[in-house]
Amino acid sequence: MINDLNQIDRKWTVAFNIAGKTEKANLESAIQGLITLKQEAEMIEETECLESAKQALIAYMEKIIDGFTAIRSGKSESTVEGIFDSSDEYLDDYYTQVLEIQKCLPNCKKPN
Repeated sequence: MINDLNQIDRKWTVAFNIAGKTEKANLESAIQGLITLKQEAEMIEETECLESAKQALIAYMEKIIDGFTAIRSGKSESTVEGIFDSSDEYLDDYYTQVLEIQKCLPNCKKPN
């Protein structure tokens, strides 16, 4: 299950980089790709110890999708930057939790 999340994370990085290089007028397809990956993440069945990490990853993904949607919608640069900045805490939380989980595999307990 942690491998499933890590695989989604790797795919997400590629899709994120593509979206970041896509012109505003053509962002719809890139955003749809991000949405599809978020849906894949949501479908992963997680153990109790992965639940919080998975939720942090999904919250991060939602913020990034919101950011690209704001770009496509012509929102101000400061609005877009604020949305992207707000995603950082979720991504940091996800990676922190994954590192802790990987240390205790295969007998992990739910993080505090």
